[in-house]
Amino acid sequence: MEITSELKQSLHQWCITFITNRLNLEQRGLQDAQDAANSDTKSSAGDKYETGRAMAHLEAEKFSRMITETSEILERISQISPTQFCETVVPGAVVFTNHGCFYCLISADEIEINGEEVCTISLASPLGTLLAGKKSGDSFPFRGTTYTILSLG
Repeated sequence: MEITSELKQSLHQWCITFITNRLNLEQRGLQDAQDAANSDTKSSAGDKYETGRAMAHLEAEKFSRMITETSEILERISQISPTQFCETVVPGAVVFTNHGCFYCLISADEIEINGEEVCTISLASPLGTLLAGKKSGDSFPFRGTTYTILSLG
């Protein structure tokens, strides 16, 4: 598979959609937790009411933190130009190795593009950390296997 502008744009858009869907799920979770906290009515078992309400508030706080983190990720990846080709492995780089193709932006899933599997990885992941800053032709060991960068864009 050749690294083209269309390939990079498809991968970038897939990642934006993936993160946007995650954000939407988190926002629904927050709304559900807030609804649960607000809909609890005090019963004769007062402690049960207070415990349920406290649990709903904790759940809402958890979703709020997740929403903040996911929004920051979406903001960062939105600032990356999918048409810019890279000479070293940086966020937004497509990396073909002797052991697969990687899109270095977020840790998500494998994507099939034109019959080829592309694995999306974060540069903060173990493999991403080793890839960061490398250029075409560089080799490095990872979990007992030597990876060689065949092409990069």
